[in-house]
Amino acid sequence: MGGVVEALGSMVGRENVYWIGEHKSADLDIFDLFYFRFKDSFRNHGFENLQIPRDLYQFCYRDYDLFAEMYSRNHRFNEYELHDLRDAFNLYLDFFYKLYTAFGFNQVILANLPHEGPEFILYKLAQFYQLKTILNYQSLFPNKFFCVSSIGDFGTFETSPNSKDSYRVSVNKEMDFKPFYMSDAQAYENRKKQFRISSLKTFKENRRAAVLSYFRYRAYYKRLDESIDGRLEDLPRQKFLYFPLHLQPELTTSTLGHEYFDQLLALERLSQLIPSDMKIYVKENPKQTYYNRGPLFFKRLKRIKNVVMVHPDTSTHELINQSSGVATISGTAGWEGLLRGKKVIAFGNPWYLSLSGVLSFSKLKSFSEFEECRFDVDSLQRTLDSLSLKLSDGVIDYLYKSLIPDYDHAKNCRQVATFFVQQLEQNS
Repeated sequence: MGGVVEALGSMVGRENVYWIGEHKSADLDIFDLFYFRFKDSFRNHGFENLQIPRDLYQFCYRDYDLFAEMYSRNHRFNEYELHDLRDAFNLYLDFFYKLYTAFGFNQVILANLPHEGPEFILYKLAQFYQLKTILNYQSLFPNKFFCVSSIGDFGTFETSPNSKDSYRVSVNKEMDFKPFYMSDAQAYENRKKQFRISSLKTFKENRRAAVLSYFRYRAYYKRLDESIDGRLEDLPRQKFLYFPLHLQPELTTSTLGHEYFDQLLALERLSQLIPSDMKIYVKENPKQTYYNRGPLFFKRLKRIKNVVMVHPDTSTHELINQSSGVATISGTAGWEGLLRGKKVIAFGNPWYLSLSGVLSFSKLKSFSEFEECRFDVDSLQRTLDSLSLKLSDGVIDYLYKSLIPDYDHAKNCRQVATFFVQQLEQNS
């Protein structure tokens, strides 16, 4: 997002922008933030004795567990213990409070929904002081992104600006594609071989980390092998819901999952909802590592009645086609299910939450409501037309520029920066 921030600075004055990012022009490098290298940021502000207000602290601490879940994607490499996470929470809150006090900023723009930990603390501080906040999320549709003012609004997009153009996403089979970010997912047996190769490569750099990684991966794959009930073609014909496990830790569960960042809790509650003669076919995420998959995870998984663990190489499309529907926290599999005419139970707040055929688990009183729900291509298209009005033009996440054949970086940066200025002016 570096080019966008530079363009924004030229429009509003670079002195009016404090930028944290992975760029040489950033005021604070993002890795300095992650590794707590920000001690000298306020050297001349006399903040040695500045204390975090108690009400601010309590407001942020309410979501400490969520911060810890988000931050786990970073601290897993550092072997942090529980008290280390609490120290990290306090260090980040202290930093952002001093930043706010020093510069008096009244607007916050995040390139993505907060999901790594530090920026979640900034988001909570902005909420507490009622600062204007712009959260962005790149969509699967080329050159389009969502913009909201709060995490809770994602999926309903009530605070999102309406698009001025007539962009329309048409429901058709051509949309049923494999997301580009899954293109490097390997077959299961290859993944089991790859972890050995990776461990050997890192052995010379960090022997301890390499050895720990090796044995953790070996244990993970052993437990996963033991949990597999079979391939789809070998299982008896029976009614089932398809529940693909999310990669963890990741935004789709940490930020959009609410309490269901604990995926097993979702499975436990789904098991209680469905009829006794229905199964839940579960498949491991092809990019999952040993993290979030300890021995107690599999022990707990095996205790959930009606769960059938299918082989990791089983085709997602075949599972969707043969299922009675898809259940997910907020994953892309839900969107793929809709395109294939399958209803979806969403435990979190996916971007497609408002579309026809999607039922929020929090509002489901019985499984009969799911069975009685009717939707077709026409109703899906109508709701998708309404949702399309909430899409803004541009690329926020540069990984998605691969979806645009004639991508123009300079033009994109000016376009997105202009959009931000317009939003800030409208909200002021």
